[in-house]
Amino acid sequence: MKTETIVDKKAESKKVGAPKKSLQYSECWRNLVESLIQALNDENPLVRWAAAGALGELADTRALTPLKKP
Repeated sequence: MKTETIVDKKAESKKVGAPKKSLQYSECWRNLVESLIQALNDENPLVRWAAAGALGELADTRALTPLKKP
């Protein structure tokens, strides 16, 4: 029975398949930010307020222009 160590797990993450996870993560992040930007135009002011707050916390530069709209 092999005992995995942190070093073993790090080596595993450097294998060829590892970047796929980061690509999935970045796609998920992009979708999240885009959805929140769309929510800035919602008719409900509470939805707009929550979306603006979330975008501020995420600090994604794509949200700067939509957040500056009056």
